[in-house]
Amino acid sequence: MTPDGRAIGMLDSVEYDPDRFFRRDTALVVFGHDVSVSKEIPYEGVAADHVTKSRAERVNPVLCKLGTVSGLTCGQIVDDPGAPLTSIAFLGGSRGGDSGAPVWTYNSKGELIAVGTLSGGSESDSDVSYVDPISDYLDLWSLS
Repeated sequence: MTPDGRAIGMLDSVEYDPDRFFRRDTALVVFGHDVSVSKEIPYEGVAADHVTKSRAERVNPVLCKLGTVSGLTCGQIVDDPGAPLTSIAFLGGSRGGDSGAPVWTYNSKGELIAVGTLSGGSESDSDVSYVDPISDYLDLWSLS
């Protein structure tokens, strides 16, 4: 819905399987025919590819997110014993209201690589944020 109450699309699928996903922060939306949609992350660009959780944890890149409340922050992947097994923990500095924000990294060519969606953070450390990997959703919805 737009701020003035106009419908712009319909939820097609909101998946929640606690063994695969931390929270319901990612959905598949079918937009109306008169709605213009962009793949661009504001100020950053369009993702050239995506990365799996296992690859991200092996390569250990800096992850960035653009939260509605906290804005743009970037940080290293961290080992957080309290993190959900399905998530990637990183020093993202998120705040309440940032859930669903895009999370990305860059490859060696400087291209933007999609990682996932922000799904909360550590209760004991306000700088640690959790990411639901996008590769799991792309597989689930046969979009990869």
